[in-house]
Amino acid sequence: MCGISGAIGSKIDMEKIKLLGLLNEDRGGDAVGIYANKTVSKTIQSYYHLLQQDDFPKKAKGIALNHSRKSSSGGNNVLNAQPLMVDNDVFVLNGTVKNISTLERITGIEEEKLDNDTSYLFRLMRAGSTEWLKYYTGGATFVYRHKTNTTFWVGAANGKVERPLSFCYVNGTMYFSSLERDLKLVSEDNKITHFKVNTLITVDNGGNIVLEEPIARTIPHIELSNLQKKLLSCPYDENYSTLESLNAGNNVVIFCGGAYYLNNEFYTGKAKLDKHSKLIKTTMQDSMATYFFKNGMLVKDNLLKSIYTNSHLALYSNAGYDEPTIEDRIVSTAHTIGLSDSDYGLIQDSMSSEMLYYSADLHSHFYNGALADGIINPIGSSTHYHFSNGHFVKMSYYSPEEFMDKVEDLHNDIDNLLYEFDLEDLDVEGASIFETLKQYKEHVKNNNEEWKSIT
Repeated sequence: MCGISGAIGSKIDMEKIKLLGLLNEDRGGDAVGIYANKTVSKTIQSYYHLLQQDDFPKKAKGIALNHSRKSSSGGNNVLNAQPLMVDNDVFVLNGTVKNISTLERITGIEEEKLDNDTSYLFRLMRAGSTEWLKYYTGGATFVYRHKTNTTFWVGAANGKVERPLSFCYVNGTMYFSSLERDLKLVSEDNKITHFKVNTLITVDNGGNIVLEEPIARTIPHIELSNLQKKLLSCPYDENYSTLESLNAGNNVVIFCGGAYYLNNEFYTGKAKLDKHSKLIKTTMQDSMATYFFKNGMLVKDNLLKSIYTNSHLALYSNAGYDEPTIEDRIVSTAHTIGLSDSDYGLIQDSMSSEMLYYSADLHSHFYNGALADGIINPIGSSTHYHFSNGHFVKMSYYSPEEFMDKVEDLHNDIDNLLYEFDLEDLDVEGASIFETLKQYKEHVKNNNEEWKSIT
């Protein structure tokens, strides 16, 4: 997390600015900077080193703005250090925005080659775009200086503030900081207030709040049509509903919501598993590929032509059927709300048995030619789906094998503790824990066979 601090008004005390800059440094550690008098001074060293620079401002007219950076996107260099400044506009961000590709489609403003999330959001604000504030995912608190006005934003989602920011007034000047505790040292016992969340707050050069514009936050799922959203077969995790954070700009094929995607599109092509069990896209000519996909569905290799023309080939293209419409194709694939008897009859010989799908006719999920039962980890997915006789129960993100690995690690740690420490060297609390660990190991030893049968 980064640290933001500063002041707006006619009587800015630079000693207070220095103190806030030093206090906020524990929220950063990678780079620091200050804006004052239409000039930015930055360093990848400490705020103390910044104070020693010749260009550190001796006074500030109108505004002083500190930033202490903790790197989240982009390299740690002076270029990425904040504040950012373009044509006297200034921007600082505390947070990380994850769905840049979604914001590009919403705003029509594309991310440039050297952009990180901070520089991209800065360009959005300079373009006068605030629509993106409804739709970003991640966390964001920022200060944007434009001409003689300064705009503050503190985001909140699910009832929680994404990154804090508070302010107070001293001698008519507004002082602000990421942490309320820091403001207490400069407030001179004046009231400290939190900025309103999900509200664009405009402050004039005198430190007066002149405009408050609430923004209704929503999370879009714009990469999927409404129809597709309704038809997704497998349980859909809202945390990954935009797909961008999982699958943007790489060759990894992911399983999400009952279909396989590459860069937010249903995948048609070939893939192989890497050493981390991730599906990696391959060329059609790659003989090492072992998995084949058509319109987001895992299929047998005989469904794919040796050379395909594009990713939207019809599901039934080599089965002698007419090219279906887009609507037909959606209804007919295994990631829909279900397969009708006729649809299933057309694809049952081509769909891989390892494709997890849902039958609306039977109101059940199927896997490996039978009702889905137990814990199923679809190929290329990090998620484990729990089923009971075809009915979905829940999702989990760790396998039973991972649990047993953790148990084994725990046992090794306990063995090391019992070996390294002597009971007589411990205090009362430590001795009690020591005896408990010994009893646990003895219990496991005596009940090892029962333990194995349970797990």
